[in-house]
Amino acid sequence: MRLALVLDTSSGFAHFPDIFLTSAFIVMHFSLILATAAFAYLHFTYGAAVPARPIRMTPLGGETIGTANPAAMQKLTSARFIAGLFWVTTSGVAYRRCAATIITDSVLVTSAVCVDSADVAARHGAGSWLVTAGSIDRYMQNISGNLTGNRLSHIDINDDTNMAVIKLQMPLAVDGNNIKTISVSSKVPIPDGTSLTLFNTTDTTDGPMLIVTQGRDDACRLAVADYASRHLMCTQPVQNQYVYADALGGDPIIGYALSNAKGEPPKVTLAGVSGMYYTSKQATLSGAENDKAAFRFHSIIGYHIDHIVRVAGVDARSIVNDSELVLL
Repeated sequence: MRLALVLDTSSGFAHFPDIFLTSAFIVMHFSLILATAAFAYLHFTYGAAVPARPIRMTPLGGETIGTANPAAMQKLTSARFIAGLFWVTTSGVAYRRCAATIITDSVLVTSAVCVDSADVAARHGAGSWLVTAGSIDRYMQNISGNLTGNRLSHIDINDDTNMAVIKLQMPLAVDGNNIKTISVSSKVPIPDGTSLTLFNTTDTTDGPMLIVTQGRDDACRLAVADYASRHLMCTQPVQNQYVYADALGGDPIIGYALSNAKGEPPKVTLAGVSGMYYTSKQATLSGAENDKAAFRFHSIIGYHIDHIVRVAGVDARSIVNDSELVLL
């Protein structure tokens, strides 16, 4: 059974993920409140036009996955809270490392393994980090020249939770149109069976929006015994997952929070940042395996709110969404 879900949000995008369901029970579990709000507030807002030129996506292993198609790029370009994190070499070539999610005009979050400067320098040579937002360039690979963006002031890394908080030298031009911020969910931990949406920004060929589900505690502990104490989200394998392509993580995992205001549609909010398939950073960076049955472990944003607030220098109320997440 295929369920097409359409949501209106104030966070910068509307999307149309195809969710393949094998059980009618999942459909029955879908919130009536969410369905009513979603279909009552149809509002299609898309981002920049899809480029005519092809985009080739290259994972760590070097194998090219495919060429972008307009449908996939439309979903990605309309997510205006996603930026691209690049390593710009001294020779002027910019290598896209991963995505970063815009929390304020000067603070973004991504995965710790993504911003391993030693690893990226070993791969591509000496250079520095650059964040680009608001254009199709944030999804491009290996750009030579003319890449504009914002330099990093510093990066705070938590290897235990695989979370990195990025502070920019100069703020992004957040205008509510091409570049937007996204609120963060305060809800922790993530209950077993919760389904969320992961933007796989390395997949421009098919379906970049994946439905990921928090796995059972006993199954997750078999893979990483201390995942809960490390405040990690553990999600079950998804169909056709390709570990080589998105081994670095850094992509946003979003949920839908009910608004307290009557008649307001569900709000998109950041629940986590995608992480590693393996417990070892070395195994992830080497891309030595491609276990299609692997569970995946992500950062839960709610555990990092105090840290983000300190780096951003803002009141927590300006970035946090305390509403309950709707279970799909």
